[in-house]
Amino acid sequence: MNAIDRVKKSRGINELAEQIEPLAQSMATLADEARQVMSQTQQASEA
Repeated sequence: MNAIDRVKKSRGINELAEQIEPLAQSMATLADEARQVMSQTQQASEA
């Protein structure tokens, strides 16, 4: 079952928050890593 299916089946705000929070944290981590890689790539291309 994927995250969207779990959200559709969730009951109430608290359960919905429990389903969304780990996904949001993962997305934030990926965004931070992407920014770091882009910065490193830009610095390497300028060197």
